[in-house]
Amino acid sequence: MKITSRLFFLLTIVILGSAVLLTGCIATISSTVSGDGKGDSGGGVVHQCAFEFFRAERTNTRNIQLEVLDNIINNSINQEEVAWAIEERMQILSDMTFELTVEAIIRSKQLFDDAAVSINNGNVKVMIRNSYQPTEPEAQLVQMILYEVAQGQLVINAIFISVMT
Repeated sequence: MKITSRLFFLLTIVILGSAVLLTGCIATISSTVSGDGKGDSGGGVVHQCAFEFFRAERTNTRNIQLEVLDNIINNSINQEEVAWAIEERMQILSDMTFELTVEAIIRSKQLFDDAAVSINNGNVKVMIRNSYQPTEPEAQLVQMILYEVAQGQLVINAIFISVMT
């Protein structure tokens, strides 16, 4: 059975997603178990780890996606696959620009300690690191930033994740 470049790309993403989920679970379990057993004592470590993990996995996944697409672009003889890979690569780069722009604007407002944004197929995840749960007006401000950066296009399925520090 011959595996096309597109199928390989999709399989790679599915496998990466599974690995990310498994690694995240192991990291959370390890951090929880390493606590001193006094209630919520290890909680901050788990939250801090979750935030850094979210950002690192986003970067790692994007790098692998770009590497696979570059391989298709440089080595495929099928022009349809090359055109598809170029289009996918451009979309990923556009998503990365969106993510970094939103993160920079959120940090510039100085409402939160930090922010990490991930976009995939119109689904936006915004992880906020802060010492308190964001208020409704703060969440609305983040939604407005997403809307403005998306150049007036409504951002679909925005998910806010608050990480207490």
